[in-house]
Amino acid sequence: ALQVDYIDLYLVHWPGASGVAPESPKHRSLREGSWKALESLYRQNKVRAIGVSNYTQRHLEEMREYAEIGPMVNQCELHPLCPQPGLLHCCHENNIAFTAYASLGESALLDERKDTVQLSQVCRRRPDLTRAQILLLWGLQHGVAVIPKATSVGHLQENIAVADRELSAEQMDMLDCIGEQPERRFCWNPATVA
Repeated sequence: ALQVDYIDLYLVHWPGASGVAPESPKHRSLREGSWKALESLYRQNKVRAIGVSNYTQRHLEEMREYAEIGPMVNQCELHPLCPQPGLLHCCHENNIAFTAYASLGESALLDERKDTVQLSQVCRRRPDLTRAQILLLWGLQHGVAVIPKATSVGHLQENIAVADRELSAEQMDMLDCIGEQPERRFCWNPATVA
């Protein structure tokens, strides 16, 4: 038992179920059943907020057909190589808080050898910021919450230091251009789930 009176946030982690083929229409009914269970917990005040993780725009639009209470959060992969503008717009339009994971591209975007021209240019123009801080600011300035991992006190301090920093509009545009290339994910692609 959790030994708490309530949970702050409860998310459905993935739009598909284990052991079910990704293309199976069964996923929809399983998603609906999971969501109805979360709505029940929310109504009983056992959960303060309910949401989803890895739901695409299609999955969110489908929820309108069965959800009495809309998701309050959608937690998804988001970084300049996987900008998901349609999903971001859908979440903003429907008052769904967007939480970005893998903001550093699973650390691949920190590796200068795998760099993009645009990220290199922004890094050169902003020597006061680390690559990680630039990537976190990109997400924050797109209106999303970022949840970076910190494996040391130094990483934690580096992450917190972005609170009073900002990228210029030109720097944001440069990073946004990275997403015009074919999307690159570092985590599983939820679009494969029916």
